[in-house]
Amino acid sequence: MNDLVAEPGPSSEEPSVVGQRLHAVLGGARVVHDLRRYFGIGLPQGAGVFTGGRFEHLAGGGDRRQVANRFTAEDLIAVQTLSVTVPAPVALDLLEGPLGTHLSELLRDIPSDTDLSDADALLVADGSSAHRAWCLLEDQYKVGWVIAGKLLGP
Repeated sequence: MNDLVAEPGPSSEEPSVVGQRLHAVLGGARVVHDLRRYFGIGLPQGAGVFTGGRFEHLAGGGDRRQVANRFTAEDLIAVQTLSVTVPAPVALDLLEGPLGTHLSELLRDIPSDTDLSDADALLVADGSSAHRAWCLLEDQYKVGWVIAGKLLGP
């Protein structure tokens, strides 16, 4: 059972404060409308939608066989849909330099259909390819944890 949103019952505790807030938001009258608006479902192109809804699916997504395990210009634009900008020198190194080559080698060790937030602990453990890719971006290239997370995200 998820301890964040525990179902009340005879043998369980009341939901946490976060769980109560989550239930209130997801049970709200506008939740379906808001999700449709965020993802632009049923709305004309550019009709007040949020750009972050395109992050995972821009140009068909970054896990397509043709582009898996390497960074493309679409990946950099996808990150921008989340209001994050990769510094230009890092972006160029990702696309044309040794950073892109090194990260491609590390990404080959991670199944492209893996969501790192749900990954087995061994896949993201210290010393793993995912961990080394994270450290390369955050520590050596100083992009910060937010940008590193978005670049290595879904």
